[in-house]
Amino acid sequence: MAVAAAVAGCGEASAPAPPPTQPLTGTGFTARFGASWTKETRTSQGATEYELSSHGSLNASGLPADGAIGITVQVVPFTVLQASGAPDPSTLTQVQLMDGVVGTPTDATGVTVTVGLHSVTFAGDTAGAASLTYTSGGHPNLQEDVVDRHGKVVYLIELDVDPALKVQAEAAVSALVKSWTWTV
Repeated sequence: MAVAAAVAGCGEASAPAPPPTQPLTGTGFTARFGASWTKETRTSQGATEYELSSHGSLNASGLPADGAIGITVQVVPFTVLQASGAPDPSTLTQVQLMDGVVGTPTDATGVTVTVGLHSVTFAGDTAGAASLTYTSGGHPNLQEDVVDRHGKVVYLIELDVDPALKVQAEAAVSALVKSWTWTV
């Protein structure tokens, strides 16, 4: 009887608390990313880019410092794409849309598609995704992209990381994607 009472008093083990996060709020969405991460926001010609890094800033090509994880979120209204001469994004296939918004640094060498364009579900939408590797500035990089059309906006979520940090990086981008909610 005393053993049963002692076990009952112990309760169940609680799950560890999730890591602390901070909000990322932009046109049409909210999401969360690591509390210790840095965020830089750039707006140019109506498009907004959020550069998230596990430490340090992303370089001019959008790549993280050695040993860091970089995630870039681009928010590009259809009107901005069309003003730059692109066709109406609502009429483009996933391949055409990816070709129009995904790129590599100008000095990238050895570009290899590791996972070709495929459909994924992103915050309830059907989106396109692809992965590639290359070397830039003498450093290897794994780039994973998701491109989504939601409303009249194109969203690009890009992960950049040294391939040796793939597991940690994919966990970080997965947490961001799982927290993503549409506000429009």
